[in-house]
Amino acid sequence: MGITVGIELDGSLFNSPTYQQIIDRDFNLATVDSGVYWPDSEPTRGVFRLEWPDTQTQFAQNHQLPIRYHPLLWEALGTDSYPTWLVDTTDSRDLLAGAVRNHITQLVSHYQGGAREWVVVNELTPDELFSRRLGPDYVEIAFRAAREADPNAILIYNDFDNHTVGWTNYQHTLEIAQRLKALDLIDGVGLQMHIWCVDCAPEKDDLIIAMRSFGLPVYITELDVTMAGATGTRDEIWAQQALIYRHIMDACLESGVCKSFTVWGIGDKYSWMASYMHSPDAQATLFDDNLQPKPAYFAIQASLASHVP
Repeated sequence: MGITVGIELDGSLFNSPTYQQIIDRDFNLATVDSGVYWPDSEPTRGVFRLEWPDTQTQFAQNHQLPIRYHPLLWEALGTDSYPTWLVDTTDSRDLLAGAVRNHITQLVSHYQGGAREWVVVNELTPDELFSRRLGPDYVEIAFRAAREADPNAILIYNDFDNHTVGWTNYQHTLEIAQRLKALDLIDGVGLQMHIWCVDCAPEKDDLIIAMRSFGLPVYITELDVTMAGATGTRDEIWAQQALIYRHIMDACLESGVCKSFTVWGIGDKYSWMASYMHSPDAQATLFDDNLQPKPAYFAIQASLASHVP
């Protein structure tokens, strides 16, 4: 089948034997994101703090998992996406571009050889700092720096709501992908696919059409399926969720271009939806609060089994 089944690592669970068992049994790719974001990894100009990403890297390597690091640049949170020194800088355009290149070069070089993939730019927002001060070619600056730092790494542009043809972020992603592909600076398109409601889930055939349209390999990078607001018994809600996960995995396997299916953490109460998004009813992952598999887990297994040649 040629796809990886990945997981965003959760350091709070590293000492859990159940978590480690799940990692070894069910996944063959790890996403390291905590500590990679610019405010954490370079809080002071030229001073890099990579102890926490290093710890996660060691965990992944101990479990023989290739790694996707995520992300090098992320604008969507506004000033929270950058360290204070970068927000307040009065650098010229050339100096700011140099800071971007140095940040990317240092991180990618630090993990060169151990990294399989990098999300280089995540959720480009045209009115934020880099776009305003560097112009539209800042994405090219970022991808070129990553390519030069590690020519063998897989470089990904990642965004949300880009998994359906016609949506604004789909068109935006398509334009970025085409521009970078012409320069041989991109290896894949990342589809986040945080599914916010049952009615928000894409149809399988529509998802396949979108995946194939980019002209590049596609990576499902941050999948979860939120069930807050769904009606019915717990079993009925989980059955709806299982069907959505199944359709997305089926689309990935049948598209011919999808290379990875990564879920955004495991254990419902540990999910970013329950904590960061303050939605304890989200029940968004493949595993319940006790790290026991839910129907969605078995739906994924069934999809994989049904597509074995």
